Amino acid sequence: MTGTRSELFAIIGNDLESGRSGSGLEPTRRDDSNPRSVLQFRILGPVQVFCHGSEVQLGGSKQRTVLATLLLARGRVVTDAALSTVLWGEDPPRTSSAQIYTYVSRLRRSLGEQVELVRSGQGYALRAPHAWFDLDEYLSLTRLGRATLEQGRPDVATLHLAAALALWRGAALGSGTEFLAETEVAALEESRLSTQELWVEAELSLGRCRGLIAELTSLVAAHPLRERFRAQLMTALWRSHRRADALRTFFEGRELLADELGVDPSPLLTELYEEIVAEPADGPTVPGASADGPTGPVGPRAPAPAPAPAMLPPDLADFTGRRTEAARLSSWLGFQHPATPPRPHTPAPCAVACDGRPRMALISGPPGVGRSSLAIHVAQLGRQLYPDGQLFVDLGGPGRPRVDVRDVLAWFLRALGATADQIPGDTQERAQVYRSMLARRRVLVVLDNAVSDEQVHLLLPAGAGCGVLITSTEPLAAVPLNRQIDLGPFGMDEALAFLGRAGGQDRVRVERPAAVELVNSCGRFPLALRILSLQLSRKPHWSLRQMVTHLHADATRLDRLQAGALHIRPALDRLFDAIEEGRLTQIRLLADLPTPTFTADTVGRFLGMPESLAEHVLEQLLDRRLLEVIGLDAGRRPLYTFPPLTRLAARELRRGAGTRPVVEGA
Repeated sequence: MTGTRSELFAIIGNDLESGRSGSGLEPTRRDDSNPRSVLQFRILGPVQVFCHGSEVQLGGSKQRTVLATLLLARGRVVTDAALSTVLWGEDPPRTSSAQIYTYVSRLRRSLGEQVELVRSGQGYALRAPHAWFDLDEYLSLTRLGRATLEQGRPDVATLHLAAALALWRGAALGSGTEFLAETEVAALEESRLSTQELWVEAELSLGRCRGLIAELTSLVAAHPLRERFRAQLMTALWRSHRRADALRTFFEGRELLADELGVDPSPLLTELYEEIVAEPADGPTVPGASADGPTGPVGPRAPAPAPAPAMLPPDLADFTGRRTEAARLSSWLGFQHPATPPRPHTPAPCAVACDGRPRMALISGPPGVGRSSLAIHVAQLGRQLYPDGQLFVDLGGPGRPRVDVRDVLAWFLRALGATADQIPGDTQERAQVYRSMLARRRVLVVLDNAVSDEQVHLLLPAGAGCGVLITSTEPLAAVPLNRQIDLGPFGMDEALAFLGRAGGQDRVRVERPAAVELVNSCGRFPLALRILSLQLSRKPHWSLRQMVTHLHADATRLDRLQAGALHIRPALDRLFDAIEEGRLTQIRLLADLPTPTFTADTVGRFLGMPESLAEHVLEQLLDRRLLEVIGLDAGRRPLYTFPPLTRLAARELRRGAGTRPVVEGA
């Protein structure tokens, strides 16, 4: 990307010196009561956008790369050629311009009216003057920390600098392409390390030496040629009465500089070395410090030098039900669910699986049943068992663009601390490096919306200390059968409890018959129930009976199951994705059967085919989550039926000439 790297270095350097925050985005502190904070851009970790506290779906790595590049340009025009470079490197496809146009169009739809994304000359520019941008916030806090440190106020400086470092959620631009990382990450990482040096300097000024030694040791190991970190480690050791260790740190650095670069240590190290040698054996006196550091609160800590990845989305604040499933998943991943009563004489969970393989679990089920919500809930509960980090990726799922596993491996490797030159170009080689990095770590890997065993195979760690949690529409062979949960709709009690969280438990108790009818009208599916709950919270003057009447008409029920960005249609549309026209015709006919349940014999006579063939068709639809079996008839034959909302969606197929179009971004 011509000029972009130098521009980014200039932006960061100038911003830290002058306090400017760039041109297209105005920095504001994160405050949900502030209208400027309604839209938030984040690139100091995975590229993300949040609107009103909810994550905006941006699609795959290419769209995120376009967004990140436009954000880094600060309102200036980025040419098609520059975008092509960060998207495909030096080998763009012939349709690159058309693909860039598509990515920009999708971003416009995702970001809405608060963002101005315009075509100008031979490129695009993004302007969002009222958005919050984590890079701007980071630069602003770093500037304040530097200024207060220079004013001799390290106690204030350490607060600003720790807050700046806390904005980093992993490797910067973690969900973009490798070409974007190669171009931009070095400048951002250099800025982070410089800010960390300032924070250490402030902490040392406050006499907090012993508490810094472990962190500085890791920093020196990760950046052995960075002399300021080495000097700070020497200082911390010296002031903690470990003069021999401080001198050894100097000698190791001097030898490394000579071997690697053929140079001597800088005056920063040599002058400190001479000061340590000349100091009396009992060590220096640091104002305000004791042998163990200050006795008062030490304030917030900065992140570790190579922070453990924390990529999990937040848990739902009102997560309800699924206790049995959550308890089983928790035990499979090596910890006890909080709702599970402790058993006497039960040993504590082992951190490492006994069979030498990673702990694995899979949640399967139809779209809208709450697979992802359950997976995130369980992963958040168990993250303490995996102190080396949590990796997360949404792999797309049926009916949505699939995420390239090669890109996912690059994201994960960068999140685990790999530099650009440590990430191979070949997919298989990336998988080998990935597994090597996880071999001795305890990391939880969450693969959401997986489509096939082939897609997840290269993302599975081999280390016994790791855990893997996968969600998928279908069962997968990669996970042992006794570690798989097929998630269905809520039970009645769970569905009513969920509805009561928004509508009020008293309201549900008083109008229980209407509440039962209401949850049954949407098949007790969590997504539909969440939409109903939002609608009820906005209509406290409605009775539940009014809501039942509102949803009664089959022809309009799906249109009315919508609240803000939540809509039931995209989940249902994915059920019909990639089904051939002949099978769609059969689905349309079955949806119009006068009876809600049917056997293979009934369907065979209705469709004019042998019973054996009808059974084959029904079993295929069952596998696709379009049908369910609710029991046996008098002749012990399976009774099939459509879930209520699926039946309505299938009937609507009659109005189309083929499959319903899949809603983009669903």
